[in-house]
Amino acid sequence: MSQQVIANHRENAEVHTDPVVCKQKSLELLKEINMPNGLLPLEDIVEVGRNPETGFVWLKQKKAKEHKFKKIGKLVWYDTEVTAFVEDRRMKKLTGVKSKEILIWVTLSDITISDPESKKISFVEYAIEAIKVGSTAIGLKTKEGVVLAVEKRITSPLLEPSSVEKIMEIDEHIGCAMSGLIADARTLLEHTRVETQNHRFSFESMSRPFGVSLLITGHDENGPSLPILCAGTILILLVHSGNAMLKLLGQVLKALIALCRSNITRTLPLKRLKP
Repeated sequence: MSQQVIANHRENAEVHTDPVVCKQKSLELLKEINMPNGLLPLEDIVEVGRNPETGFVWLKQKKAKEHKFKKIGKLVWYDTEVTAFVEDRRMKKLTGVKSKEILIWVTLSDITISDPESKKISFVEYAIEAIKVGSTAIGLKTKEGVVLAVEKRITSPLLEPSSVEKIMEIDEHIGCAMSGLIADARTLLEHTRVETQNHRFSFESMSRPFGVSLLITGHDENGPSLPILCAGTILILLVHSGNAMLKLLGQVLKALIALCRSNITRTLPLKRLKP
């Protein structure tokens, strides 16, 4: 995909393949757009290109690399090919760059410096941003079963509340709640439904960031389960720093604790669950 994009912008572009020149041109680019020198990998670069007409730039290196931004505690991964459109204090429509969020790698779309004085770098993950503005979704596990609950936001008086579906069935024994882009959720659900049916036909038994989070529950021979992270009778989500499926996580936890105070077992300290 990135190779095709690079080919589309190669005409009239300034291209360099000498490693020393590549590093120099990369530094000059970062200085020109007022970005820090350490933002891009500068060792083992085999090609750097820039199309001044479109603002498109690309970088090719011998192998993929990881870099730790210690000041903001962010681990970033750079593929062998990195592309972007650049402007003052911003690299947008990025490809080939991911950041580590708890246990998963999330594709970055923008890198910006919103405040010139502080020079603080902001990494924008569009999928996570979509989840952040999603409505609340929670799950409660008991010995008898699992309860899923979602918040329905009715944004227009013309919208029929019953038409907003955020809890859906995947298979006879699997359901899920969603928060984020419902269209993305439906796409993922279609994949999971196909997989469960394939498993059923193959083995004759029941049976896996898009800008959506899925709260999946079900039951098997061991009883009901809520597999994301369960704490006694309460589900506590392991949330990203600043990126929570439960937008009102603090209020939800207080309500759940008050409801189930007599039977709570925590698997993580609450201080680690601050969004």
